[in-house]
Amino acid sequence: MHFLFSRHALLVYISAIQDRDYKFLSKAVEEAYEGVNCGHGGPFGAVVVRNQEIVVSCHNMVLEYNDPTAHAEVTAVREVSTQIKIVNISFHICIQLRACVSPKALSM
Repeated sequence: MHFLFSRHALLVYISAIQDRDYKFLSKAVEEAYEGVNCGHGGPFGAVVVRNQEIVVSCHNMVLEYNDPTAHAEVTAVREVSTQIKIVNISFHICIQLRACVSPKALSM
């Protein structure tokens, strides 16, 4: 099946994606600032999105928990698995993190 998009339709679609991503990234940045301001750890934030809604937002908790694994993304995965009551989580992670965390590694 072939889809034809007008240039305008494509630009509208790209703009909508960018707006959505900006909303999610902005929340992650807010979390990063909060973590630093609270002294919980480095300037890192993460959000978990389900059905286009943020269900969990976390920041780095390494210093607060005295736990070197309590990075923002790991804390977010832990939090969402307790909130949603699932252990087999499959999702996309920011490109910078794909090298250290993969969906396969998170399947339990």
